[in-house]
Amino acid sequence: MMRKVLFLMLFLAVNALNGVADDTVATENVQSESSLPHVTAEMAVDFPVGNDSQLRRAILGFIFDRCQEIYEGVEVERPSNSCNAKEFKAFLDNYTSTLCRLSAEDRKECADALAEEGDTYEADWFSNLYINKTADTDLYVSYTTYNTDFSGGGHDNRISEAVTIRKSDGAVISSIFVEDAEEKMQDVLWKYLIASEEPEDPVEYRAEINRFLEANYGRGNYLMLPTGSIYLAPDGVYILYSTQEICFWPGEPVIVIPYEVAKPFLTKEAAQLLEAHP
Repeated sequence: MMRKVLFLMLFLAVNALNGVADDTVATENVQSESSLPHVTAEMAVDFPVGNDSQLRRAILGFIFDRCQEIYEGVEVERPSNSCNAKEFKAFLDNYTSTLCRLSAEDRKECADALAEEGDTYEADWFSNLYINKTADTDLYVSYTTYNTDFSGGGHDNRISEAVTIRKSDGAVISSIFVEDAEEKMQDVLWKYLIASEEPEDPVEYRAEINRFLEANYGRGNYLMLPTGSIYLAPDGVYILYSTQEICFWPGEPVIVIPYEVAKPFLTKEAAQLLEAHP
């Protein structure tokens, strides 16, 4: 009898672990920082804790793909789907150490070129990447990335990206809004841009953005939807704009559109994920 009880307990424990592996997206912060003279690189990532699953594969794939896109040309091996935090830290360490070495080489070239002209190069270079889990519901999880780097000039360069992943099968919801949503959403985008940014003078704020849009895109009074930086969260649809995408430096506006307003413009895949929301 005791043997049967022990077997049953073991069976339930194993199945509980298997179930957790497929739908758990617990995270722990994994960080890496490397430095050489006048050059630093830092990465901080919400690492998905758990066993190999479709969802975890999708999250790790998103993290790796973003690293490859941002640091094009840096050869670092992809972490395995079953990696633990220690192995993931080694993956990040490979990135930061390689980035520092390559940046130091580039910086030296700049310094040597300026030295020939009798000038000096004093600015420190840096590259930082932060990847965070920003939403977690019964149906989906969302991650955002924020990269900022400096290698000279008047300011650093910044870019944000985002993803929403369906928990049931690890599918990336690649399109949040339907194809023709941008044109139909102009009034909504302007309304919630103003609401999110809360400028002291909304009229002048909009006029300034219009001048920028007209000068850079020839489309004043028309807000574009960014590509790859829109995600779902419990309080609405988040739209992240990168530096100088719709306004002057250091403009990085974040628009949050409530679900009841955004729903008519959502794709079928995105809308289905809202059914669990009140």
